[in-house]
Amino acid sequence: MSKINDENHQLKGTVNALRDELERTKVSKDEEVQRAVSTANDEISQLKDTVNSLRDNLERSRIGEEERVQQAVSKINDENHQLKGTVNALRTEIERNRFSLMDQVDKKGLEFEGQILQLKDTIVILRKKLEENYA
Repeated sequence: MSKINDENHQLKGTVNALRDELERTKVSKDEEVQRAVSTANDEISQLKDTVNSLRDNLERSRIGEEERVQQAVSKINDENHQLKGTVNALRTEIERNRFSLMDQVDKKGLEFEGQILQLKDTIVILRKKLEENYA
């Protein structure tokens, strides 16, 4: 019986050793799982921070682009307004010049009419003198 007791004692020792090894393996695996979960949580946290940072940068870029577009539109509107003012001023000046030229043409026309009448009178007088001289 002693042999059975020894064998039984050895089997109990083996069972206890296996139980201890199983417990250590379980604890080791639990620790690995905890480390993996912790690492994953850290990575998730970093990724969330990166996503938020990128989102903020994108929003700032979008706002900056909208401001640049608004400034460009405003500048173009100002230039258009200035060009319209210049066009209107040039139109007014052209109209004034046209009326001035028309007045000058009318005055020259009247002046030429007066000269033509004088020349016709002179021709009539000279013709009469010629007729008197040859008659």
